[in-house]
Amino acid sequence: MLVIQHKSGLFFHNKGRIILFESEQEATYFMRLFSQYASYMVAQTGDPMGMMQVTRVLTTECQILPVTFNINTVECGTVLASELLQKVG
Repeated sequence: MLVIQHKSGLFFHNKGRIILFESEQEATYFMRLFSQYASYMVAQTGDPMGMMQVTRVLTTECQILPVTFNINTVECGTVLASELLQKVG
């Protein structure tokens, strides 16, 4: 299992639950979808610098890493990315 983690220590999450990925390809796909969504939302504000910041943060400040905690006992809970992607697709 893998997670996407920001350099601050925060994980990509959904409703507070840490999102788990079964492969690096799945995590990369999820990051690409998130980048598209975030870019769209920033574009709505009319801030061209914000668009570049979204890309910079995702490419330089976030990493795909192996899970280093017990997914069954983490207090905030977890969710598989595949479950979230089914809802989108």
